[in-house]
Amino acid sequence: MQKAVGTKAITDDSSTDKYRYDATLTTKWSPKYSTLLGYHYVSDTTSLFSYDTADMNRELDLGIKWQIDRMNGFGILERYDVDKNRIYDLDYTWYRNLHCFEGSITYRAKRDSWKMDVSLLHF
Repeated sequence: MQKAVGTKAITDDSSTDKYRYDATLTTKWSPKYSTLLGYHYVSDTTSLFSYDTADMNRELDLGIKWQIDRMNGFGILERYDVDKNRIYDLDYTWYRNLHCFEGSITYRAKRDSWKMDVSLLHF
């Protein structure tokens, strides 16, 4: 039997501690442009639920977003694997305001795949 408790994964009376540290800076330079810089550390990348999770211990994120008009935006995000000294992901995203929701379509260049998302906007 397996169950997840916070950051501990318990399987047959054994446990594994995972530590995660994140620091992210975002800056809005003007009403149309914003940037992102982030650093993430995970002590152990094994997971019970590994769908759409990175297998990097140390990650650096760099991004820029351009708000084209009040309804549309475009962003580029690069996820860099610090340990292996390589670009892990390079994402190009179109954002669309859907009144109370925001939709996005992302092309993941390193994976040659597409990702769609709809999320609730904050009030």
